[in-house]
Amino acid sequence: PPVVSCWIRNKEQIVDDAEVWTENTNQSSTLVIAEASPQHTGHYTIVVKDRKSSAQHTLILSVIDKPEPPASCPLISRESASSLVL
Repeated sequence: PPVVSCWIRNKEQIVDDAEVWTENTNQSSTLVIAEASPQHTGHYTIVVKDRKSSAQHTLILSVIDKPEPPASCPLISRESASSLVL
């Protein structure tokens, strides 16, 4: 039977836009956040329903900040034919 799913953030249904969207198939539903930032922090719930039943799962996403770029260029400290150590 058909399965319907929806994503909810902080008790409001998520509507696809340029930053956040859903990708659904017959077997999965994926929430995509293009570039996560602190504004995306919150409680996310997926609700899945078919004709006979429903299920839901909630997760908490915490986005603190982007990591800082490396302080300097990495240097090779050891090198072999198949690997290297930075």
